[in-house]
Amino acid sequence: MKKILIPICVLMFFYVFISCNQSAENKTENKNDSTAAFHLGSAAQITIATNDIEKSKAFYEMLGFKQVQEIPSGIQMSDESVLIMLQKSDKKFLRISYFDSNADKIADEVEKQGNHFIVKNENTGFFTRSIFTTPDSIEVSLVKMDPSNIYKPKGKNGMSMSDVERKDAKNYPNPMCGTFGECSIPVTNFDSSFAYWKKLGFKGTKYTEPYPWSVMTDGLFSIGLHQQTQFTYPAITFFAPDMQQKIDKLKSLGLSVTEFMAPGNVVTVAPEGTHIFLFTM
Repeated sequence: MKKILIPICVLMFFYVFISCNQSAENKTENKNDSTAAFHLGSAAQITIATNDIEKSKAFYEMLGFKQVQEIPSGIQMSDESVLIMLQKSDKKFLRISYFDSNADKIADEVEKQGNHFIVKNENTGFFTRSIFTTPDSIEVSLVKMDPSNIYKPKGKNGMSMSDVERKDAKNYPNPMCGTFGECSIPVTNFDSSFAYWKKLGFKGTKYTEPYPWSVMTDGLFSIGLHQQTQFTYPAITFFAPDMQQKIDKLKSLGLSVTEFMAPGNVVTVAPEGTHIFLFTM
């Protein structure tokens, strides 16, 4: 089972991204879908807590990230396929953060859906934010901020690549990791989780083999829901057709990796504890 698990998922991963690019069909299909118009924000990033920003920064630089902005609470970095922020904190978390000028109103709508907020309209001194936790223990923050001030990665990721572009390694913006594919989330009840994220504006297709799973996107960010037993933690997942060569290069630079699920796929762990999947597409 382990040897066929990732190849099957990657094949279906292609199909999901092809489907996501069929915007005309999606618009027609979702014209009367009340969840289609809902969005958590207008810009997104992955916020990663670390108690040693410099150590974490060096790790992500090895993976092809560069600093794009520094703020009092941390630094933003990008590999041009995804935006991350390393936030100084003694608490460990991987959080999906959204930015919008109407984040407070969006938080009200999310609360009406029955979500529990850790903080609601909290003033940090720099911005106002609300943070809620999903049933699968993923923190999501809604930050009230002009999204035009948020760095936009210039390269393509799994959401925006065409089928033809995906075949050529030269189209992948990160020379070290390829491109961001999803934030992989382990779930215990796939159908419940799928319905939950759909209410938050995500769309995707359900699959049952080799286990219940889906890649879902809201147009700004992609998540992967996986009901399985191979991993129990969220992970930032990258894909590339030449991933084995990239892995060999990273290992030569001192990156410690562990083969995961199938040959050509590895997991590595950042200094702050974030898991990174590097998968061959």
